[in-house]
Amino acid sequence: MDNKLTSLWTAILNELKKTVSEGNFATILKPTFLVSFEDDIATIGAPSQIMVGLLQKRFGEQIKTVLQQQTGKEIDLMFIVKVIRMCRGRKKSYTHHFLMIKNQTKTKSRSNQ
Repeated sequence: MDNKLTSLWTAILNELKKTVSEGNFATILKPTFLVSFEDDIATIGAPSQIMVGLLQKRFGEQIKTVLQQQTGKEIDLMFIVKVIRMCRGRKKSYTHHFLMIKNQTKTKSRSNQ
């Protein structure tokens, strides 16, 4: 992951940590990461579909607000679940995308080999 993305996401998590319970932070927010930030769309990775659902429902607006404060830009969020498995020494990834746009959720899936 890019150092700028890591630094930005660390700052976001530090802000969120001040406003959520220790349990929610450790369980839901800490295992996440900022995959990309392009064209005013922040793509946030989580380890499971359940985690993506929790992030969207419980923390989506908070994450968006803090990201906008940190970047000074109007942004949209995209949450993804990415499972990476080793198969015969090669990585295979399976991605499921969740888009959060104007309080509506759109989903699409794809498999990358």
